[in-house]
Amino acid sequence: MVNEGGFGGFKNIAANPNFYVTNSGVTIVFDLYEYGPYAYGIPEFTYSFGQLLPQGSKPFTGQNE
Repeated sequence: MVNEGGFGGFKNIAANPNFYVTNSGVTIVFDLYEYGPYAYGIPEFTYSFGQLLPQGSKPFTGQNE
């Protein structure tokens, strides 16, 4: 088996990914060693709500009103 290192072997996000939500968007977090060595750190990728939702959508309308 050849280890491509880094994210070369990445195919897709698991059915139940680790993530957290902030006011800025959603951050997907991969486990340490899942795709790279310890020296790479914990891989995190943040996507703003604007990148994830259709333009003009307001998913939080009606919250805390």
